Amino acid sequence: MFPNWPSEPRLSPLSLTCRAALCESLPPPPISCESTSWWTPCPSSCRPSPLNPRPPPPKLPPPPKLPPPPKPPPPPTAPVAAEATGVAAPLPFEEIVRRQLRKKVNALLVARRDEVVALLRDIVGRSFEVSREDAISRVSLTLGARGVGGGVWTRLQVDPYDASKPVVRWFAAVGRSLEELNLPLECEKEETWSDRLRIAKKGGGLHFSEEELQLAAKAYARVGVLYEYVTLSEQLSDKANQLRRAPMILASQRQLTRQKKLERYAKMAEQALRFAERAEQTLPQLRRRCGTARLPDSAAASITALYGAMPLVLAAVVQEAEEEFSQFSSETSAAKRQFRAPRSHAVVQTALAAAAELQSHSRVAVPAADAAAVGALEQKLKALEAAAADANAALAEEIDDAV
Repeated sequence: MFPNWPSEPRLSPLSLTCRAALCESLPPPPISCESTSWWTPCPSSCRPSPLNPRPPPPKLPPPPKLPPPPKPPPPPTAPVAAEATGVAAPLPFEEIVRRQLRKKVNALLVARRDEVVALLRDIVGRSFEVSREDAISRVSLTLGARGVGGGVWTRLQVDPYDASKPVVRWFAAVGRSLEELNLPLECEKEETWSDRLRIAKKGGGLHFSEEELQLAAKAYARVGVLYEYVTLSEQLSDKANQLRRAPMILASQRQLTRQKKLERYAKMAEQALRFAERAEQTLPQLRRRCGTARLPDSAAASITALYGAMPLVLAAVVQEAEEEFSQFSSETSAAKRQFRAPRSHAVVQTALAAAAELQSHSRVAVPAADAAAVGALEQKLKALEAAAADANAALAEEIDDAV
Protein backbone atom coordinates (compact mmCIF):
# COMPACT_ATOMS: atom_id res chain seq x y z
CA MET A 1 0.00 0.00 0.00
CA PHE A 2 2.96 2.25 0.71
CA PRO A 3 5.64 1.09 -1.72
CA ASN A 4 8.00 4.02 -1.22
CA TRP A 5 8.49 3.54 2.53
CA PRO A 6 11.77 1.88 3.44
CA SER A 7 11.64 -1.49 4.98
CA GLU A 8 12.68 -1.39 8.61
CA PRO A 9 12.14 -3.84 11.38
CA ARG A 10 9.03 -3.11 13.35
CA LEU A 11 9.52 -1.94 16.92
CA SER A 12 7.01 -2.15 19.68
CA PRO A 13 5.61 1.07 21.15
CA LEU A 14 7.31 0.35 24.46
CA SER A 15 10.73 0.09 22.80
CA LEU A 16 10.21 3.32 20.98
CA THR A 17 9.20 5.07 24.20
CA CYS A 18 12.21 3.78 26.16
CA ARG A 19 14.62 4.75 23.42
CA ALA A 20 13.14 8.20 23.11
CA ALA A 21 13.35 8.75 26.86
CA LEU A 22 16.96 7.55 26.94
CA CYS A 23 17.96 9.83 24.12
CA GLU A 24 16.32 12.81 25.74
CA SER A 25 18.09 12.23 29.08
CA LEU A 26 21.57 11.90 27.59
CA PRO A 27 23.74 14.89 26.70
CA PRO A 28 24.43 15.47 23.08
CA PRO A 29 26.97 12.93 21.76
CA PRO A 30 30.31 14.00 20.40
CA ILE A 31 29.42 12.56 17.03
CA SER A 32 26.50 14.25 15.50
CA CYS A 33 23.87 12.18 13.99
CA GLU A 34 23.02 13.32 10.50
CA SER A 35 19.80 11.48 10.26
CA THR A 36 17.21 13.54 8.56
CA SER A 37 14.20 11.44 9.18
CA TRP A 38 12.43 11.45 12.50
CA TRP A 39 11.84 7.75 12.32
CA THR A 40 15.50 6.93 11.64
CA PRO A 41 16.92 5.16 14.72
CA CYS A 42 19.77 6.75 16.63
CA PRO A 43 23.11 5.27 15.44
CA SER A 44 25.18 3.22 17.82
CA SER A 45 27.83 5.93 17.98
CA CYS A 46 25.35 8.17 19.86
CA ARG A 47 24.90 5.71 22.65
CA PRO A 48 27.22 5.73 25.70
CA SER A 49 29.45 2.69 26.05
CA PRO A 50 32.75 1.77 27.72
CA LEU A 51 34.53 2.79 24.56
CA ASN A 52 32.42 5.86 24.12
CA PRO A 53 31.70 7.16 27.67
CA ARG A 54 29.39 10.02 28.40
CA PRO A 55 31.30 13.28 28.23
CA PRO A 56 31.53 15.31 31.43
CA PRO A 57 29.08 18.18 31.72
CA PRO A 58 30.45 21.43 30.52
CA LYS A 59 31.89 23.67 33.22
CA LEU A 60 29.91 26.79 33.89
CA PRO A 61 31.77 30.06 33.81
CA PRO A 62 32.46 31.55 37.25
CA PRO A 63 29.84 34.06 38.42
CA PRO A 64 30.71 37.65 37.80
CA LYS A 65 32.12 39.52 40.76
CA LEU A 66 29.62 41.86 42.33
CA PRO A 67 30.72 45.40 42.96
CA PRO A 68 31.41 46.23 46.63
CA PRO A 69 28.48 47.79 48.56
CA PRO A 70 28.48 51.56 48.70
CA LYS A 71 29.97 53.16 51.76
CA PRO A 72 27.43 54.40 54.37
CA PRO A 73 26.84 58.14 54.38
CA PRO A 74 28.81 60.04 57.00
CA PRO A 75 26.90 60.87 60.23
CA PRO A 76 25.31 64.29 60.34
CA THR A 77 27.58 66.81 61.85
CA ALA A 78 26.39 68.80 64.85
CA PRO A 79 25.44 72.38 64.09
CA VAL A 80 28.19 74.76 64.73
CA ALA A 81 27.57 77.02 67.68
CA ALA A 82 26.73 80.61 66.98
CA GLU A 83 29.71 81.71 69.05
CA ALA A 84 32.06 79.63 66.86
CA THR A 85 30.70 80.96 63.59
CA GLY A 86 30.32 84.49 64.83
CA VAL A 87 26.70 84.67 63.58
CA ALA A 88 23.94 85.14 66.19
CA ALA A 89 21.13 82.55 66.07
CA PRO A 90 17.68 84.06 65.45
CA LEU A 91 15.48 84.34 68.56
CA PRO A 92 11.85 83.22 68.59
CA PHE A 93 9.26 85.95 68.41
CA GLU A 94 7.94 85.15 71.90
CA GLU A 95 11.41 85.49 73.38
CA ILE A 96 11.90 88.83 71.66
CA VAL A 97 8.62 90.16 73.10
CA ARG A 98 9.46 88.81 76.56
CA ARG A 99 12.84 90.52 76.57
CA GLN A 100 11.36 93.81 75.41
CA LEU A 101 8.75 93.75 78.20
CA ARG A 102 11.39 92.76 80.73
CA LYS A 103 13.53 95.69 79.61
CA LYS A 104 10.64 98.12 80.18
CA VAL A 105 10.03 96.69 83.66
CA ASN A 106 13.75 96.95 84.42
CA ALA A 107 13.65 100.62 83.52
CA LEU A 108 10.65 101.12 85.84
CA LEU A 109 12.32 99.29 88.74
CA VAL A 110 15.49 101.32 88.34
CA ALA A 111 13.57 104.61 88.10
CA ARG A 112 11.61 103.81 91.30
CA ARG A 113 14.48 102.15 93.09
CA ASP A 114 13.88 103.91 96.41
CA GLU A 115 10.23 102.80 96.51
CA VAL A 116 11.25 99.22 95.75
CA VAL A 117 13.81 99.13 98.56
CA ALA A 118 11.35 100.73 101.02
CA LEU A 119 8.69 98.17 100.15
CA LEU A 120 11.15 95.30 100.61
CA ARG A 121 12.14 96.62 104.04
CA ASP A 122 8.47 96.91 105.04
CA ILE A 123 7.75 93.31 103.98
CA VAL A 124 10.73 91.95 105.90
CA GLY A 125 10.42 94.08 109.04
CA ARG A 126 6.65 94.40 109.53
CA SER A 127 5.42 92.88 112.82
CA PHE A 128 1.83 92.17 113.86
CA GLU A 129 1.74 92.20 117.62
CA VAL A 130 -1.76 92.44 119.04
CA SER A 131 -2.24 94.49 122.17
CA ARG A 132 -4.78 93.64 124.83
CA GLU A 133 -6.80 96.75 123.99
CA ASP A 134 -7.15 95.71 120.37
CA ALA A 135 -8.20 92.14 121.16
CA ILE A 136 -11.86 93.00 121.71
CA SER A 137 -14.65 90.60 120.83
CA ARG A 138 -17.47 91.74 118.60
CA VAL A 139 -21.21 91.09 118.89
CA SER A 140 -22.99 90.20 115.65
CA LEU A 141 -26.73 90.31 115.02
CA THR A 142 -28.33 87.78 112.68
CA LEU A 143 -31.80 88.39 111.23
CA GLY A 144 -34.10 85.85 109.62
CA ALA A 145 -37.56 86.11 108.08
CA ARG A 146 -40.48 84.11 109.42
CA GLY A 147 -42.27 83.96 106.10
CA VAL A 148 -44.69 86.25 104.33
CA GLY A 149 -46.22 88.52 106.96
CA GLY A 150 -44.60 86.61 109.83
CA GLY A 151 -42.03 89.20 110.87
CA VAL A 152 -38.37 88.42 111.52
CA TRP A 153 -36.36 86.49 114.07
CA THR A 154 -33.09 87.75 115.56
CA ARG A 155 -30.08 86.18 117.21
CA LEU A 156 -27.07 87.77 118.91
CA GLN A 157 -23.67 86.11 118.73
CA VAL A 158 -20.30 87.01 120.23
CA ASP A 159 -17.48 86.79 117.68
CA PRO A 160 -13.93 86.59 119.08
CA TYR A 161 -11.29 89.05 117.87
CA ASP A 162 -9.77 88.03 114.56
CA ALA A 163 -6.03 88.76 114.64
CA SER A 164 -5.71 88.15 110.90
CA LYS A 165 -7.69 91.24 109.89
CA PRO A 166 -4.78 93.73 110.34
CA VAL A 167 -2.56 91.43 108.28
CA VAL A 168 -5.19 91.15 105.56
CA ARG A 169 -5.63 94.93 105.35
CA TRP A 170 -1.87 95.59 105.26
CA PHE A 171 -1.21 92.88 102.67
CA ALA A 172 -3.90 94.33 100.39
CA ALA A 173 -1.94 97.60 100.31
CA VAL A 174 1.30 95.68 99.70
CA GLY A 175 -0.31 93.87 96.78
CA ARG A 176 -1.30 97.15 95.15
CA SER A 177 2.25 98.49 95.53
CA LEU A 178 3.74 95.34 94.04
CA GLU A 179 1.38 95.62 91.09
CA GLU A 180 2.39 99.24 90.47
CA LEU A 181 6.07 98.28 90.52
CA ASN A 182 5.49 95.22 88.32
CA LEU A 183 7.13 93.02 90.95
CA PRO A 184 5.30 89.68 90.76
CA LEU A 185 4.35 87.57 93.76
CA GLU A 186 5.63 84.52 91.86
CA CYS A 187 8.58 84.95 89.54
CA GLU A 188 9.43 82.95 86.43
CA LYS A 189 10.59 79.37 86.99
CA GLU A 190 13.00 79.29 89.96
CA GLU A 191 13.70 83.01 89.91
CA THR A 192 13.37 85.07 93.10
CA TRP A 193 13.19 88.81 93.70
CA SER A 194 16.93 88.79 94.26
CA ASP A 195 17.44 87.40 90.75
CA ARG A 196 14.81 89.72 89.30
CA LEU A 197 16.48 92.85 90.70
CA ARG A 198 19.93 91.85 89.49
CA ILE A 199 19.76 94.47 86.74
CA ALA A 200 23.06 95.27 85.06
CA LYS A 201 24.29 98.74 84.21
CA LYS A 202 25.50 99.50 80.71
CA GLY A 203 28.85 100.70 81.98
CA GLY A 204 29.26 97.71 84.32
CA GLY A 205 27.99 96.84 87.78
CA LEU A 206 24.45 96.49 89.15
CA HIS A 207 21.73 99.02 89.96
CA PHE A 208 20.89 97.28 93.28
CA SER A 209 23.62 96.54 95.81
CA GLU A 210 24.32 93.09 97.22
CA GLU A 211 22.77 94.08 100.54
CA GLU A 212 19.58 95.10 98.77
CA LEU A 213 19.55 91.87 96.78
CA GLN A 214 19.80 89.86 100.01
CA LEU A 215 16.94 91.94 101.39
CA ALA A 216 14.91 91.07 98.29
CA ALA A 217 15.55 87.35 98.84
CA LYS A 218 14.28 87.56 102.44
CA ALA A 219 11.21 89.54 101.38
CA TYR A 220 10.40 86.98 98.68
CA ALA A 221 10.61 84.14 101.20
CA ARG A 222 8.24 85.90 103.60
CA VAL A 223 5.74 87.09 101.01
CA GLY A 224 4.96 83.48 100.03
CA VAL A 225 3.89 82.63 103.59
CA LEU A 226 2.00 85.93 103.82
CA TYR A 227 0.01 85.13 100.70
CA GLU A 228 -0.92 81.67 101.98
CA TYR A 229 -1.88 83.04 105.42
CA VAL A 230 -3.99 85.89 104.03
CA THR A 231 -5.75 83.66 101.50
CA LEU A 232 -6.78 81.10 104.12
CA SER A 233 -7.88 83.79 106.59
CA GLU A 234 -10.03 85.52 103.98
CA GLN A 235 -11.66 82.27 102.89
CA LEU A 236 -12.50 81.28 106.47
CA SER A 237 -13.91 84.73 107.22
CA ASP A 238 -15.95 84.81 103.99
CA LYS A 239 -17.43 81.38 104.69
CA ALA A 240 -18.48 82.43 108.20
CA ASN A 241 -20.03 85.69 106.96
CA GLN A 242 -21.85 83.80 104.23
CA LEU A 243 -23.47 81.53 106.82
CA ARG A 244 -24.47 84.53 108.97
CA ARG A 245 -26.04 86.38 106.04
CA ALA A 246 -27.74 83.34 104.51
CA PRO A 247 -31.09 83.64 106.38
CA MET A 248 -31.68 87.22 105.27
CA ILE A 249 -30.46 86.61 101.72
CA LEU A 250 -32.64 83.54 101.16
CA ALA A 251 -35.62 85.22 102.82
CA SER A 252 -35.45 88.02 100.24
CA GLN A 253 -35.60 85.57 97.32
CA ARG A 254 -39.36 85.15 97.08
CA GLN A 255 -39.16 83.08 93.90
CA LEU A 256 -37.57 80.17 95.77
CA THR A 257 -39.81 77.53 97.28
CA ARG A 258 -39.25 76.39 100.84
CA GLN A 259 -37.82 73.11 99.57
CA LYS A 260 -35.28 74.98 97.40
CA LYS A 261 -34.26 77.18 100.32
CA LEU A 262 -33.62 74.16 102.51
CA GLU A 263 -31.51 72.59 99.76
CA ARG A 264 -29.47 75.81 99.56
CA TYR A 265 -28.98 75.76 103.35
CA ALA A 266 -27.89 72.12 103.27
CA LYS A 267 -25.41 72.67 100.44
CA MET A 268 -23.97 75.77 102.11
CA ALA A 269 -23.49 73.97 105.43
CA GLU A 270 -21.89 70.94 103.76
CA GLN A 271 -19.38 73.08 101.85
CA ALA A 272 -18.48 74.99 105.02
CA LEU A 273 -17.95 71.75 106.96
CA ARG A 274 -15.69 70.25 104.28
CA PHE A 275 -13.63 73.44 104.00
CA ALA A 276 -13.16 73.70 107.77
CA GLU A 277 -12.02 70.07 107.90
CA ARG A 278 -9.43 70.63 105.15
CA ALA A 279 -8.15 73.74 106.93
CA GLU A 280 -7.76 71.77 110.17
CA GLN A 281 -5.67 69.15 108.39
CA THR A 282 -3.16 71.76 107.15
CA LEU A 283 -3.15 73.70 110.43
CA PRO A 284 0.07 72.19 111.97
CA GLN A 285 2.17 72.96 108.88
CA LEU A 286 0.69 76.46 108.58
CA ARG A 287 1.45 77.20 112.22
CA ARG A 288 5.12 76.29 111.78
CA ARG A 289 5.44 78.46 108.69
CA CYS A 290 3.61 81.38 110.27
CA GLY A 291 5.83 81.15 113.35
CA THR A 292 8.92 81.38 111.15
CA ALA A 293 7.44 84.35 109.26
CA ARG A 294 6.38 86.10 112.50
CA LEU A 295 2.65 86.07 111.69
CA PRO A 296 -0.22 85.86 114.20
CA ASP A 297 -1.42 82.39 115.13
CA SER A 298 -5.03 83.13 114.18
CA ALA A 299 -5.92 80.27 111.83
CA ALA A 300 -7.28 78.10 114.64
CA ALA A 301 -9.51 80.95 115.87
CA SER A 302 -10.79 81.55 112.33
CA ILE A 303 -11.70 77.87 111.97
CA THR A 304 -13.50 77.97 115.33
CA ALA A 305 -15.43 81.06 114.19
CA LEU A 306 -16.53 79.20 111.06
CA TYR A 307 -17.80 76.30 113.14
CA GLY A 308 -19.52 78.81 115.43
CA ALA A 309 -21.56 80.23 112.53
CA MET A 310 -23.02 76.86 111.55
CA PRO A 311 -25.71 76.74 114.30
CA LEU A 312 -27.25 79.80 112.64
CA VAL A 313 -27.93 77.68 109.57
CA LEU A 314 -29.40 74.95 111.75
CA ALA A 315 -31.74 77.46 113.41
CA ALA A 316 -32.86 78.79 110.02
CA VAL A 317 -33.50 75.26 108.74
CA VAL A 318 -35.59 74.34 111.79
CA GLN A 319 -37.52 77.60 111.49
CA GLU A 320 -38.41 76.87 107.86
CA ALA A 321 -39.62 73.37 108.75
CA GLU A 322 -41.71 74.60 111.67
CA GLU A 323 -43.39 77.20 109.48
CA GLU A 324 -44.23 74.53 106.91
CA PHE A 325 -45.77 72.28 109.55
CA SER A 326 -47.69 75.21 111.02
CA GLN A 327 -49.19 76.03 107.64
CA PHE A 328 -50.10 72.39 107.12
CA SER A 329 -51.82 72.23 110.50
CA SER A 330 -53.76 75.43 109.83
CA GLU A 331 -55.49 73.92 106.79
CA THR A 332 -59.15 73.35 107.70
CA SER A 333 -60.21 71.61 104.52
CA ALA A 334 -59.53 67.89 104.37
CA ALA A 335 -58.86 68.14 100.64
CA LYS A 336 -56.23 70.85 101.13
CA ARG A 337 -54.55 68.91 103.94
CA GLN A 338 -54.52 65.86 101.71
CA PHE A 339 -52.97 67.88 98.88
CA ARG A 340 -50.33 69.54 101.10
CA ALA A 341 -49.29 66.54 103.21
CA PRO A 342 -46.68 65.04 100.79
CA ARG A 343 -45.02 68.41 100.23
CA SER A 344 -44.86 69.25 103.93
CA HIS A 345 -43.46 65.80 104.66
CA ALA A 346 -40.65 66.32 102.11
CA VAL A 347 -39.79 69.76 103.54
CA VAL A 348 -39.56 68.56 107.14
CA GLN A 349 -37.57 65.50 106.09
CA THR A 350 -35.02 67.65 104.21
CA ALA A 351 -34.68 70.00 107.19
CA LEU A 352 -34.06 67.13 109.60
CA ALA A 353 -31.40 65.64 107.29
CA ALA A 354 -29.50 68.97 107.19
CA ALA A 355 -29.84 69.38 110.97
CA ALA A 356 -28.60 65.83 111.58
CA GLU A 357 -25.41 66.46 109.57
CA LEU A 358 -24.62 69.56 111.61
CA GLN A 359 -25.44 67.90 114.93
CA SER A 360 -23.25 64.89 114.15
CA HIS A 361 -20.09 67.01 113.83
CA SER A 362 -18.09 67.27 117.04
CA ARG A 363 -16.94 70.87 116.40
CA VAL A 364 -20.44 72.30 115.86
CA ALA A 365 -21.84 73.42 119.22
CA VAL A 366 -25.62 73.24 118.86
CA PRO A 367 -27.51 75.29 121.49
CA ALA A 368 -29.91 73.40 123.74
CA ALA A 369 -32.91 75.31 122.36
CA ASP A 370 -32.06 74.27 118.80
CA ALA A 371 -31.53 70.65 119.85
CA ALA A 372 -34.94 70.63 121.55
CA ALA A 373 -36.52 72.14 118.43
CA VAL A 374 -35.00 69.37 116.31
CA GLY A 375 -36.45 66.74 118.67
CA ALA A 376 -39.91 68.30 118.44
CA LEU A 377 -39.58 68.41 114.66
CA GLU A 378 -38.93 64.67 114.57
CA GLN A 379 -42.27 64.07 116.30
CA LYS A 380 -44.00 66.31 113.78
CA LEU A 381 -42.41 64.31 110.98
CA LYS A 382 -44.14 61.15 112.22
CA ALA A 383 -47.52 62.89 112.06
CA LEU A 384 -46.72 64.06 108.54
CA GLU A 385 -45.73 60.55 107.50
CA ALA A 386 -49.14 59.24 108.50
CA ALA A 387 -50.90 62.12 106.75
CA ALA A 388 -48.82 61.64 103.60
CA ALA A 389 -49.58 57.91 103.57
CA ASP A 390 -53.32 58.59 103.84
CA ALA A 391 -53.08 61.18 101.08
CA ASN A 392 -51.28 58.77 98.76
CA ALA A 393 -53.80 56.03 99.47
CA ALA A 394 -56.70 58.38 98.76
CA LEU A 395 -55.07 59.51 95.53
CA ALA A 396 -54.49 55.93 94.42
CA GLU A 397 -58.14 55.10 95.08
CA GLU A 398 -59.28 58.18 93.21
CA ILE A 399 -57.33 57.41 90.06
CA ASP A 400 -58.17 53.71 90.11
CA ASP A 401 -60.18 52.96 86.98
CA ALA A 402 -61.81 49.86 88.37
CA VAL A 403 -65.62 50.09 88.41
